[in-house]
Amino acid sequence: MRKKFIILNGKLKRVSEYLKWKQEGVEQVYDEEGNILYKMTYHDGIENGPFKIYEQGMLAREGQYRNGEYDGVIRYYGYKNGKKVTSSQKKYHEGELVIDENIKNTKSLAKLRYTPEDVKKSLAKSKPDEIVRIKINSKEITAAFSNLDILFSQVRMIPYLLENHQIVGVKFLILKQESPFAKMGLQEGDIILSMNGIAFTLEKGIPFLQNIQNQNPTNFRVHRKKKLLELRILED
Repeated sequence: MRKKFIILNGKLKRVSEYLKWKQEGVEQVYDEEGNILYKMTYHDGIENGPFKIYEQGMLAREGQYRNGEYDGVIRYYGYKNGKKVTSSQKKYHEGELVIDENIKNTKSLAKLRYTPEDVKKSLAKSKPDEIVRIKINSKEITAAFSNLDILFSQVRMIPYLLENHQIVGVKFLILKQESPFAKMGLQEGDIILSMNGIAFTLEKGIPFLQNIQNQNPTNFRVHRKKKLLELRILED
């Protein structure tokens, strides 16, 4: 087992473990103030096991991943003035939100699990199923993308691979509302297939955050809930 530490500006940002070049064990990520952002358990390079997500150092969400998808009860917590004021939970089975009479606050069957076949269908489409126009403050977005240290604390993304290990997109596992990606209409669970008409490859997909600093995003093609969406970014 090999440990990897990432330190930026003299502060610890991430601690992760690898076994034969694949993530294994618990990964811990911290914000610029040293507060824990999340703990994620990996096995064979995929999210497997318990996870915890924090906001301002306080536990906001916890549960289990199984083969990269939510599985079991996921608990959510809300705070006011540093005190926990709300608590809710939802139940998932292999990435699908399920209704259980014994679990409150579960109101719909929102399928969040994407199979390779779903993604392949989106990749094969020449036209999107839906076009969504998003107005943004371009100066605010440009400023947000200029600070990768803060940006990394607001998102958790992984390359999305097909069975042949071909990278076809980037999937958002965690996406906070203050992130510029959220302001551009992206959501947790989305798989970005292309940006500004350029499809992802191994070379173009890995340095995504670095490349986006040098480009002005005008559109994204996104796989969301078995649909291909085109998010068109408009300056407000």
